[in-house]
This record gives sequence, structure tokens and C-alpha cells, in this order.
Amino acid sequence: MVTFSLERTAPLPVDEAWRRLTRWSRHADTVPLTRITEVTPPPTRVGTVFVARSGIGPLGFDDPMEVTVWRPPAGGRQTVTSIGSS
Repeated sequence: MVTFSLERTAPLPVDEAWRRLTRWSRHADTVPLTRITEVTPPPTRVGTVFVARSGIGPLGFDDPMEVTVWRPPAGGRQTVTSIGSS
């Protein structure tokens, strides 16, 4: 499995930054040709599942993901794991 890590400093209060980073539907705003379907109803927690569908029309693929770690803002950590086939 490949690990991808991203670190960025933002001029936002930690709770607002956390809220923005964990709005799964907004992921599609920055990833071209992708839309998100939230499978698990809110609120987000360990076990939350969402699917990123990338492609055009019927040509594309689904990438199901599951939140496997969820520790909101105080120290702030989350882990999202792709659960689709490789």
C-alpha cells in the first residue's frame, strides 16, 4: 500500500480547517472528472464510507473509501483508506 501525506499551514481556526477538509462532497471540486457519493449518513466517524467516481459518462471507475481513524480537531487526525480492489 502507498502512503500519501500532505501538510499545509492555513490561516484558519483548527475547527474550521477540519470542517472544510472533511466535507467529502467538496473533494470533487478539486479533482477533475470526479464526483463523490456519501454512502454513510452524517456525522463522519470511523466506518464512514464514500465513493469517488472518476471518469466521463459510463467510462470511469469507482474508488470506495472508508474513514479508519477519526480524531477531530484538538490534535486532529484522520485516515481515509481506499477499500476498492487494486
